[in-house]
Amino acid sequence: MSQYKTGTASVVNGSASVSGTGTAWLANVQVGNSFKFQGENAIYNVNSVSANGAITISPVYAGVTKVNVPYTIARDFTGTGLYEISPNDVDWAFFMTLNMRMLSLGLPSVACVGGGAIQPTVNPDGTVEWSQV
Repeated sequence: MSQYKTGTASVVNGSASVSGTGTAWLANVQVGNSFKFQGENAIYNVNSVSANGAITISPVYAGVTKVNVPYTIARDFTGTGLYEISPNDVDWAFFMTLNMRMLSLGLPSVACVGGGAIQPTVNPDGTVEWSQV
């Protein structure tokens, strides 16, 4: 997967707002990308990108408040919604584990009769929930 990891990020426990230092998020991050702090097992969805150093995530950050620490934003996914793994990605083993969990549940995105689809969301605690999209 192509990861964006330039600069550092800060977030307060219970907040959806993440601030970046030395980041260029406007040009490199999109809504729907996955945000995580390096070394943590929680993944958050990017909900908005409002400035080079400002994004919002969901759910709200559940970990200990962090200031200027390394992070990764996963930007590439396969056509089935799995994380695309590339050489030199950090935390690649974690993303591979998530891929395997999603595969064990069936196709990551499943078409519904009458239109739409259902897809999984991996919660910060590692559980997976399916929702209609």
